[in-house]
Amino acid sequence: MPQRTVRVETPWAPERLFAYLADLRNFAEWDPGVRRAVLASGPTEGAGAAFDLTVGGGMVLRYVTEVYEPPRRLVVRARTAALESLDEIEVVGSGDGSVVTYTAGLVLLGWRAVGNPVLGLMFGRIVRQAADGLCRVTSGRLVS
Repeated sequence: MPQRTVRVETPWAPERLFAYLADLRNFAEWDPGVRRAVLASGPTEGAGAAFDLTVGGGMVLRYVTEVYEPPRRLVVRARTAALESLDEIEVVGSGDGSVVTYTAGLVLLGWRAVGNPVLGLMFGRIVRQAADGLCRVTSGRLVS
């Protein structure tokens, strides 16, 4: 699975940052690859919460929260016949703010899997743009 990890340091408190990221409706504010994000079912937070994210080309991905451990760890997954996406977010306190480690993975499935090497090359740029957006929204800075 092509996967990339970035770390962002922000003045936001861990609880505030985790709550913001755990509500996937906010992804449309900071991830330029997400055009729209809506709650599909369940609560806005917690295991089992489902969100429909509209990404480039108009594809809708349903992300389901698999791990919800506030204010530290969140794992969400989307799977279609064409691809699987897995995002893992870890938040730790740092001084007066926090650091988020964001790991995103994306893999093409079935016959499309032949494109995974090319996807891997493009995926770094996609994740970096998301990290830049998170820095902008949270007044943060990329640390790695």
